[in-house]
Formats: sequence, structure tokens, C-alpha cells
Amino acid sequence: MYSMKIINATAAFLNEREYTVTYADPEHITLSWRDIDNLVDDVCKQISKKNYTMVVGLARGGVIPAIMISHKLGIKYDSVVWQTRDGGRQEVSRLNNIISNEEKVLIVDDICDSGLTLTQVKANHPNADVAVLTTKMDTKLVDYVAKAYYNDGRWVIFPWE
Repeated sequence: MYSMKIINATAAFLNEREYTVTYADPEHITLSWRDIDNLVDDVCKQISKKNYTMVVGLARGGVIPAIMISHKLGIKYDSVVWQTRDGGRQEVSRLNNIISNEEKVLIVDDICDSGLTLTQVKANHPNADVAVLTTKMDTKLVDYVAKAYYNDGRWVIFPWE
């Protein structure tokens, strides 16, 4: 494979007919499915010996990474709706039931951006462990992080958005 820098883009050539061009975007961080798989692998390495019995994805963004973690580590999966941006609906009692009925639960979200969602989750369950694929802030709300974008004002775009 050959690659070269073109002003604000990088072109990668597999051969004369196959190539990809990636543009630098000053407003967004766009993650690919390959990026997501790598981030999930990173989280799985961090938690592999923690003996979680269930992974809970915070709908919407945490559902896909939680399912991926569940499959990779062979642990049960469930989800709860916890919206702070789109509608403000939180399934508090559902999360309470899951946590009270399981030995060790890991709560998963795609990003810790403002910290509002995880602040609410931790207010209800201060001892809950939380993993995120990405974070924009250095915080004690999160126990496991795959990638930090501290002080980066760009919007993170996940492949499922």
C-alpha cells in the first residue's frame, strides 16, 4: 500500500484502481467500524479479568458497543434507555432491577461528552462501573476508557449515527 499527503487529505492506494481518500475535518472526529472494533477490543482488555456478569448498554449510543463487548467476552447483555439530550427519558427502575439482580454489572456508553448522562447514572448507582469508548473530559465518572479526546472541541461521529 502506498500513501501520500495531499493538503488536508491523505490518499491510500492499494493498487492503480483502488484507493481511499480521507479528509481532515476541523469540526468532526469520524470513527469507522474498524475504529470501533479497536476501541471495543481496548475496553475488553481492560475489563477481561474483572468478572462482570452483565453488560448494560445505555440507549442509544451505548447499545452497540455493549453488545460487542458482550459477544467478545461471552457475558450477558441488556440495555436501558437513558436520554439526556433527545427526550430526557431515563429508565431508572429498570436499571435498579438489573443492578440488584446481577452480581457484577458494567454500564457502557459510547462517549462521555458533557458528563450529564454518567453523572445521573452514578447519582443512582455510585458504585457502578462504567466504560466508554471515548471521552472528552477527564472524570472519575468513568472507570474504563478506550480513547480520550481531552480539550478537543470537535464532534465525535460514530458509524451508527
